[in-house]
Amino acid sequence: MHSKVSDFLPRNLTPPYVSSSPEVYHRVLKVTSADASSNGSVYKHHMVLCSDGLTDLYDMRRFTREGAARQIGRVCVKPEGDRWAELQGNLALHLVKDALGDNLGEQCKRLTTDLNFQHMDDTTVVVVSW
Repeated sequence: MHSKVSDFLPRNLTPPYVSSSPEVYHRVLKVTSADASSNGSVYKHHMVLCSDGLTDLYDMRRFTREGAARQIGRVCVKPEGDRWAELQGNLALHLVKDALGDNLGEQCKRLTTDLNFQHMDDTTVVVVSW
């Protein structure tokens, strides 16, 4: 083992930040009377699992955290299928497209490493609908 690493290990008293032990929580999702009404979507419920890369994209567009959450909800309820027909109904792609914004120049800037500062962030979005 490299001497610098072996010197550091005894001083590393913090818990591991990454663990191979999963933390699983079970939640019962209740349907309210408001949920029972039609929202214009084929599915009535959507659960969005995403990395901070998605919220970072909304941050770049000056959304607050609450504003980003509301916008994600709006996209899930009405994914604008006619406008983004090339996305073939993939709700995760709809969310990324919405987070990138409508300005093509800004989209290109956010999708490349040609930034004024060194930054690379992965964006992962999974949408479960039922």
